Amino acid sequence: MPGKMKNHEIKTVERRFLLAILLTCTILIVEAIGSWWTGSLALLSDAAHVFLDIFAILLSWLAIRLSTMPADERYSYGFHRFEVIASLANGLTLGFVSLGILVEAYKRLLVPAPVKGLDLLLLATFGLIVNLIVAYILGGGHLHHHDHGPHHSEDLNIRSARLHVLGDAAASLGVIVAGIIIWQTGWTQADPIASIIISLIIFASSYRLIRDSFRIMMEGVP
Repeated sequence: MPGKMKNHEIKTVERRFLLAILLTCTILIVEAIGSWWTGSLALLSDAAHVFLDIFAILLSWLAIRLSTMPADERYSYGFHRFEVIASLANGLTLGFVSLGILVEAYKRLLVPAPVKGLDLLLLATFGLIVNLIVAYILGGGHLHHHDHGPHHSEDLNIRSARLHVLGDAAASLGVIVAGIIIWQTGWTQADPIASIIISLIIFASSYRLIRDSFRIMMEGVP
């Protein structure tokens, strides 16, 4: 019975992941086109973050699938640790993209470009709403375990994907503020400033994921 319950929980989580991937792909398409239409670096940066959200969710989904595979002669302890590795990879990719955003934002500060403020505001609001929906979906898929073994790593992997989405939701707030400022005042440098804020949010998420993943891999004290 416990095994059946465990399989049922995993299938529920997988369904939530697939729905989250579909919604996140929608955000990516809308923001990628919107960044071209509005000329916004902040929206393009947010789209890049969304792309990493998709990567993170896919990687987390794959990790959960692999964790259900039985142990074999080569991997006698099973594949649970892959989830921790996936979480670490998510954190590292987040860190790299934050550096790229900082570089582009610096260039835009030196050479300002026109941005359509109202359109940027509407697109960023759409991204925020859908991101919050995705975060709720992933949060509802949590498996509540508090040990330091495979179940804990599963929790961490789900949380890593959710952190990506919540970080992007926070970034969308920054883009919304930039959109309002540009729309009302015409001060286009609010756009690269929002990009810098997004990069700092991404970096903070990256640090937390790397720290927690490394602690589990080193079997540190909970």
